[in-house]
Amino acid sequence: MTTYLVVGASLAGLSAARTLRRGDPTATIVVVDPSAELPSDRPPLSKQVLAGEWEPDRAQQPSAPEVPDLDLDLRLGVHAVALDVANRTVTLSDGTEQAADGIVIATGATPRRLPGAPPGGVHVLRDMADSLALRRELDAGPARVAVIGAGFIGAEVAATCRGRGHEVTMIEAAPVPLPRALPAPIGSFVADLHRRHGVDVRLGAGVDRLDADDSGRVRVVRLADGSSVDAEVVVVGIGVTPSTGWLDGSGLDLSDGIVCDSTGLAAPGITAAGDVASWFNEHFGERMRVEHWEHAIEHGEAAA
Repeated sequence: MTTYLVVGASLAGLSAARTLRRGDPTATIVVVDPSAELPSDRPPLSKQVLAGEWEPDRAQQPSAPEVPDLDLDLRLGVHAVALDVANRTVTLSDGTEQAADGIVIATGATPRRLPGAPPGGVHVLRDMADSLALRRELDAGPARVAVIGAGFIGAEVAATCRGRGHEVTMIEAAPVPLPRALPAPIGSFVADLHRRHGVDVRLGAGVDRLDADDSGRVRVVRLADGSSVDAEVVVVGIGVTPSTGWLDGSGLDLSDGIVCDSTGLAAPGITAAGDVASWFNEHFGERMRVEHWEHAIEHGEAAA
């Protein structure tokens, strides 16, 4: 019997597992993920969940309702710690080793953080726990929220916080919001849209440091130009780093993610999908790593 191992129950990981099951009804499909529960769908975390409009159980991944019917060996609370490429074997955090005929790596990415230990009131937003922790802070009624970074997460969090009635400053080092994802004119439109809704948008502004009060909670964001922004809550949305630390020493090329060919193949019998994959796009003739919801689903299907 064929055995497949999917590392990561992410959007891309579950998409891969579903595709594998459709292609091979009798295979053993093992899925491991460090989360104690099935990871949530991410788009609602910065919008409906953060706004208090949804409770966590509504933020399911699209594939979540199908999981009981996929006959997966689903091991939650277990993460991968090492990969033997030649033998297609993964060492797991519970001390076991899992060999497989094919491995799909969909470990996603982790949020970048500002240097140093953060004061209280500073948040990132990547999973349900992050969203609920930030929501609890907002429920306490802080007057001023600062969002560092104007990518997708930063722009969404700024809009949600403003919709909740908080004074919001969105700080971006680039000249326009969403500089990696959108052309500059569209980024400028996004900045103007936020301003029309009352967000104080600071562009071309780098962050120097965060100052805390005597209780250890953040109170001021100091900018590189010498200006400052008062804030009782700060959300850091300055991008993510591919989750590849467990692959150090494996022999895989880990240049900005797991380097793959155009099909997602990183080594014989080993593919990568989603945010963690750096793959060659034949259409554009360049290597890229795409952090996008729709891409994660389609890439998971392709990697399987």
